[in-house]
Amino acid sequence: MDERARVLRADGFSCQTLYAAGMSMGPALLGSGYVSGVALTIAAVFGRIAGREAASHVPLF
Repeated sequence: MDERARVLRADGFSCQTLYAAGMSMGPALLGSGYVSGVALTIAAVFGRIAGREAASHVPLF
């Protein structure tokens, strides 16, 4: 993942329209451990970022 919550490919480049949020972000930030309160914060923060970024691809009428 990058700072815009985009998923990174194996070659290191980010997918332009694929975003990560919720528990898929946990291992990227926490390593192998799991702390439920921290995971909820990660889900809220990156869910907002991913949602904002995904909405930016929707055309306005």
